[in-house]
Amino acid sequence: MGSRWAKRSFESDSLTVRALAPEHLLAMKLCAWRDSVDFDDARLLLSKLTGNRTAV
Repeated sequence: MGSRWAKRSFESDSLTVRALAPEHLLAMKLCAWRDSVDFDDARLLLSKLTGNRTAV
């Protein structure tokens, strides 16, 4: 089980931790937008994306 977009960050016998790509985290942030809470997070995630404005 898991997401095809999530990278496995850690795994043990009883726990698997997966981390989504910045693009997916940004999409979730933008959908949930709360001005005072999400602005800085969105800015940080945008800084992690590569490519020009059109590609992003």
